[in-house]
Amino acid sequence: NLQKMDKKVILLDTNLSNPNWGAATQGDGNKNGLEAYLAGKAQLTDIVTEKEGVAYICCGQAVVNGLELLVGEAFVNLLAQLKQQYDYILVDTAPMLYVPDALRVAEQAEGIILVLSGKTSRIRQTKEIMEVLEDRNLQVDGAVLKDMNICKGGKYFLKEFGKYFGVYGK
Repeated sequence: NLQKMDKKVILLDTNLSNPNWGAATQGDGNKNGLEAYLAGKAQLTDIVTEKEGVAYICCGQAVVNGLELLVGEAFVNLLAQLKQQYDYILVDTAPMLYVPDALRVAEQAEGIILVLSGKTSRIRQTKEIMEVLEDRNLQVDGAVLKDMNICKGGKYFLKEFGKYFGVYGK
């Protein structure tokens, strides 16, 4: 939708420990990704891929020191460069509760949108995420609830969290 409004958008995958959407966006050609840039092995132009008018930066290879890379000056510089070139930088992170990288990235974001799954997200975990973010003075700007089946228990989830996020439709 942002593209339809003539906004330049880039998607950035920061889940360095478990990259999962690089193959779908980059194909077989570009092996460089975020990890190569943050390690000083690639330039920004080497890691940005465009497919069907959407710009992407995929993780590349999985790394064990993802947190080290994401708290470094290279990541701050990357975000600054991307802000100059794009209207919106959409950052995909690892799951908030399980990987410390996600919270460090969230601290640098201008906004936070949680993506929750009706199949796998649990209310207890979602409350815990909200508490962790609140403790760090990070505000959630919205949420996307995917894979929701209201007929099979989804009504409870919506009742419990509608007050936080708003409920649209029936």
